[in-house]
This record gives sequence, structure tokens and C-alpha cells, in this order.
Amino acid sequence: MPTGKVKFFDEDKGFGFIQGDDGVEVFLHASGLPSGITVQPGARVEYGTVDGKRGLQAHGVLILEEPQSVVRSRRRPADDMVVIVE
Repeated sequence: MPTGKVKFFDEDKGFGFIQGDDGVEVFLHASGLPSGITVQPGARVEYGTVDGKRGLQAHGVLILEEPQSVVRSRRRPADDMVVIVE
């Protein structure tokens, strides 16, 4: 099954796109996700594809890795913070 990253997903409208590791952009509808699950941009996913009305559409999406939090990615290590506190 192909893998890629969620490029964009609008929870209110129920659709978005996956940028496949092969470079192909795939349409993602909320119906392709497990019930009650939503995805965030940057999440790594595995998915199947079917031919939809306007090209490839993802189905059977499995979330492999959630995107890293912006706060966590910018947080300084504890050792660096000691200097600031002293």
C-alpha cells in the first residue's frame, strides 16, 4: 500500500489531500478515514487508492505517525534552559 503525508485536511468540509511518497497527490474524503478519526496536516499515512470522479481517491487510510507538535519542535532542551534560569 502507498504511503505519504497529509498535505491538507478541512474537517468542516470533510476532505483534503495526501502527498504520496511517489509524488502523486491523492484526494482524501472523510469517508476514507476510520469512523470518528480526523487527520492533521503532516501526519504520515498508509492508504489504498480507487479511481474517483476526478482522479485517485484514498480509502482505508491508516495513520502511521501523527505530526510533531510545533511547541515540541521549538522547545529547548532542559540543559539549555538552566542557563536562562540562573
